[in-house]
Amino acid sequence: MAGISEQVIEEVRSRSDIVAIISEYVALKRRGHSYVGLCPFHSERTPSFNVVPDKQIFHCFGCQAGGDVFRFVQLRENLNFPESVRLLAERAGVSIDDDRSPAERLREKEQERLRQALDWAARFFQYELRQPSGKAALEYLQRRGLQDESLVRFGLGSSPDGWDHLYRLMTRRGFEPDTLVKAGLIQPRPKGGGYYDRFRGRVIFPIWDIRGRVIGFGGRALEDGKGPKYLNSPESPLFDKGRNLYALHLAKGNIREQDQAVIVEGYMDVIACHQAGVTNVVASLGTALTADQGKLLLQQTPRVVIAYDSDAAGQNATLRGLEILGGLGCQVSVLSLPEGKDPDEFLRSHDAESFRRLTAEAQPLVQFRLDRLLQRYGSSTPEGKAQVAKGAAPVLAAIADEVRRSEYIRWLADRLGVSEQDLRLDLKKFVARQRAPGQHTRGKSWHNSEEIDRKGTGVPGPTGPAGPAVDLPDDRVRAERLIVRLLLQEPGLMSGQAGFTSSLLEHPVYRRIAQALLEARGSENALSQDGVQRALRSLTHEEDLREATNLLAGPKSEGDLNRSLADCIHAIQQHILRRRLAELHVVIEKSTSDQERLAALQEYQRLVGQTKRPTIVSQ
Repeated sequence: MAGISEQVIEEVRSRSDIVAIISEYVALKRRGHSYVGLCPFHSERTPSFNVVPDKQIFHCFGCQAGGDVFRFVQLRENLNFPESVRLLAERAGVSIDDDRSPAERLREKEQERLRQALDWAARFFQYELRQPSGKAALEYLQRRGLQDESLVRFGLGSSPDGWDHLYRLMTRRGFEPDTLVKAGLIQPRPKGGGYYDRFRGRVIFPIWDIRGRVIGFGGRALEDGKGPKYLNSPESPLFDKGRNLYALHLAKGNIREQDQAVIVEGYMDVIACHQAGVTNVVASLGTALTADQGKLLLQQTPRVVIAYDSDAAGQNATLRGLEILGGLGCQVSVLSLPEGKDPDEFLRSHDAESFRRLTAEAQPLVQFRLDRLLQRYGSSTPEGKAQVAKGAAPVLAAIADEVRRSEYIRWLADRLGVSEQDLRLDLKKFVARQRAPGQHTRGKSWHNSEEIDRKGTGVPGPTGPAGPAVDLPDDRVRAERLIVRLLLQEPGLMSGQAGFTSSLLEHPVYRRIAQALLEARGSENALSQDGVQRALRSLTHEEDLREATNLLAGPKSEGDLNRSLADCIHAIQQHILRRRLAELHVVIEKSTSDQERLAALQEYQRLVGQTKRPTIVSQ
């Protein structure tokens, strides 16, 4: 783990009292075996934030944030895992410097020098904005309606129009040309020796990481014809535009407080929104939203509104963003601004409340997709109606809730001028094709967590990169959830289930948690409390960690726990068996091959005697 051994991590954790550390940030009160307080990650009036010292975890039942002491420090201080370990190690008096290899130390030293160069350049650009040489840049920003407070808050600046002004200044202050090249501040001259400044005659927008450290710059040309209109820093050891979001360090607190993030396309869109008081807004550093950026958002909130431009490029970027965010499990909506405006233009002629109202009225993912189909094919011809119905089938099939699906069918039937029964027939045919013998059973497609009502059961929807989508009945999900809960709360139960494998679980969240627990076992198939902590740290999906800490922090399981675990495993095995019997029944009835039907019949007769409907223990 970035040069830090597991033994050192365990020593740091054992010396770090989670209650004492979190008490430095949150006022905690003892309640039974736990401590409670107001969550530091979202706004609340009634305490829902819990610290469980015997499990060494925290969990908020409001925003679902949770994890161990390292995770708390990561979230609170905006650190990565190795950084959080080092911070707590220093606090606990544990030395870990010797765990770093010479190459890692050299890399850290290089990155620190790059940060120093970028910080110096950012201050220089800000200084230049207030000098006579920055007059054109300042006037441009003022024409765009930016106030002085916004100029300071976003660190806006100006780059001189000369070829090597920044290069000469920074080398005189001891920065090596190689460092400046890696930082993206200068470039080697294509012919001959020497270097020239990358940003010349531009308005400068600093780009930060989530901790508020400058990692690069964006520059807008002040004159047409002098290079591209917008120019960003190149990729560097610090700057990867696909792994960062513009102004997330400024917006993250408000995103968590409002439990919603708004993604716009450009720097000026973000600044205009923040200046107007809409402060849960970030930009994607380009129209192609990436999965890493989606994961950054998911760490703050699952509720995301995309507000890209209304032109064709913006619409296509929106669709790509929808696919990525939906696949990660975000609840995605689309904000459509009128008259083809972008957020900056809209806010120059409307107030913040108008923008908030449009955000509140943003279309859910399903309606946006159906509207796109109507716009593309129309509803005035039989051919257009047929194409819309064909394209709508997979969208409608992805809706888990029957009431919501019926409402969308009614809505679409009304706009197409067809009967609901016709749409239901097309939908039925689509689902039948998806479940045809010889194909993977897909059922409902769980590409977006808005399709699952999590509040009713407390069970997360099976989202995320988990392979083919699955359609799981409620009793199956409850059984899988109870298995994972029992193993988390009573890890000693693992030793009595030598044949248990994570492949038995189909819900992707519970399967990944179970796999992490299995991998954390020690000798003789035993799982310890320390193993549970290692398993939690190994979870890479935010929803997995949230659900695991939710189960750990919840009510303690009671009764004959070995029996409960065995009953749940048996219930799942029976569910798998009954599903196989149903598949064989379809083959027996519909197959045109006598040989295939005979083989299916023989397997059916062999399996039918093994079915027994057990009683699933509910806890």
